[in-house]
Amino acid sequence: MRIATRFLLILLATALIPVLLVAWISVERAQTSITRVVGEHFSEIANAKADALALLLQERIRETRRLASRDSVIAALRAANAAYGPQPMQRIEAIDRRWIAQQGRTAAAERLLAAPLSRQLKQYQEREVAQIGEILLTDRHGATQAMTERLSDYYQADEDWWSVLVGQGHDGMHIDDRGMDRSVGALVVGISLPVVDGEAVIGVLKISYRIDEIFDILTAKDHEVGYLVSLRRTGGEAVIDPMAGQGAMEQPLSGASLQSDRGGWITGLRGDAEVIVGYGRVAIPIHRRIQQPGAVKGVSGEKWEPASWFVYVEQPREKALTEVVLFQRLSLIVALFTVVIVAAIALSVARSISKPIQRLKEGTERIAAGDLGHRVGTWAADEIGELSRAFDAMSQRLQHVMASRTALQQEVAVRRELERRLELSNSELQAFAYVISHDLQEPLRMIAGYLKLIEKRYRGALDADAGEFIDFAVDGAERMSAMIDGLLQYSRVETQGAPFQFIDLSAVVNNALANLKAQIDESGAAIGIGALPKVMADPLQMTRLLQNLLGNAIKFHGAEPIKISVNAEKQDDEWVISVKDNGIGISTDDSTRVFVVFQRLHTREEYPGTGIGLAVCKRIVERHGGRIWLKSAAGEGTEFLFTLPIREE
Repeated sequence: MRIATRFLLILLATALIPVLLVAWISVERAQTSITRVVGEHFSEIANAKADALALLLQERIRETRRLASRDSVIAALRAANAAYGPQPMQRIEAIDRRWIAQQGRTAAAERLLAAPLSRQLKQYQEREVAQIGEILLTDRHGATQAMTERLSDYYQADEDWWSVLVGQGHDGMHIDDRGMDRSVGALVVGISLPVVDGEAVIGVLKISYRIDEIFDILTAKDHEVGYLVSLRRTGGEAVIDPMAGQGAMEQPLSGASLQSDRGGWITGLRGDAEVIVGYGRVAIPIHRRIQQPGAVKGVSGEKWEPASWFVYVEQPREKALTEVVLFQRLSLIVALFTVVIVAAIALSVARSISKPIQRLKEGTERIAAGDLGHRVGTWAADEIGELSRAFDAMSQRLQHVMASRTALQQEVAVRRELERRLELSNSELQAFAYVISHDLQEPLRMIAGYLKLIEKRYRGALDADAGEFIDFAVDGAERMSAMIDGLLQYSRVETQGAPFQFIDLSAVVNNALANLKAQIDESGAAIGIGALPKVMADPLQMTRLLQNLLGNAIKFHGAEPIKISVNAEKQDDEWVISVKDNGIGISTDDSTRVFVVFQRLHTREEYPGTGIGLAVCKRIVERHGGRIWLKSAAGEGTEFLFTLPIREE
């Protein structure tokens, strides 16, 4: 196989595989991240609506309590309770039997409807007709003493809700689950409270409130669309379901259960559709009706059990991930386009490299055959020129990698803003940079090796300029290798960090000083260490961080003897660690730029290095949940400060 063909295939594989791998990882991570953010967003909406419903119910409870505490209500119940003879239940049961037999059309029912208290309740109902349905008032025996609509029975004490409420005492409360009020022809929620005279319960007041306001809270979307809201009981049974008629969305939720009694989000199935569900619990307890065997609906015998209401906010997961699908298609198009571009470039580069190499091969064969008078001459210079252009191509390729990373980060930043608080983990890009950087090391080593081989074999045969060019090329390859090593260290901060553990920063500083012993002895630096705390951190990365900061303090010193101090201060819920020196300082304009990858403030002749040390420091601090900055002015020394969260051991 010819060199050009091999080079073409290698470049195609090198370019295509990372592009497809990054695209696939990006789509998978984006789906997971968007699902999480949408679920958290829906949970916030559900909790807000649940809180609004709780406030509404609390207001209705207060309205019911104000009506139950009216003097007219208390006075009427006092009179009713005092009017009973020695055997009140016989009288109540007799009235109840006639009442039920005549379906509430008895003289007693007519007297109750015409009674002053019933008329007052009716007037109250008519004033609040948009909110209130039926109103019922019983005495302490459970007999009806006032009502706004004709009831099917007179005696309420055999109803489970009445006995449960009275059993709770004067602080009791009973909220019925959703039901139908025939008087207003609408769904209502019943709120029952005891009527208290002093410390004694003398009766019960029950008001049925229409659910219109509950429905309004559920359906209010604050200019947002795309999700469905419903009110459900414990277990997922619908109480109010504005999404009735939405096909599969009416089916029960399967494959998931609520993870918390307060709120959260889950994914599950409605029919064949996977949905994202955020939920929030209404803080007011309610009671749901349980039909007992043999009992007639609406007649005594029904039971009530404590339950909770939950607000569900949900959306099909496929709809939430629409933009990810579009991104997946776009990634495929970009990959195909990249293949075409790389193939064209690879073919052109392969031809431009193979021809000079072939000519150089012919020249070396003639020399090997004994024609010592033959000189490669300008061919060697041409080959060096090709190697120089290879440097340029690799540099351009590295820039493309960094540009691709920036473009992907900007793409994800746009998704963050659209989805509110979406945070993108860039681990796939770090892995991409690691793979590309690792693969670039081999051609760099090959370039440097062949240059040194040319220098060794043909040093005497080349002019002074050629030797100088070779030195420049070798130095450039070595510097680029060092930069790539730095980039690998930068990318490994997140991917190859050790688990956090409690460590003593004093011991970490001592380890860093031991690693810098030769520099400290040579420079005569005086280093003072204050009291340092124990923190939850990666010990190796903390050592690297402090070693980089201390090493910079020693490297960038002024004319005065070097003085360095390391101290810690507790501020709120974090430790602020400082490394202060009396060196040459940093201008205010450069206080941010020094933390950027490959940014240098001095030439390599003045101070050697790759310009990546502080960028690695910044990445280590951010991995630990902190931040790093500096205080300095040119010629006045520098103080680097970084924070670490306080954790309990």
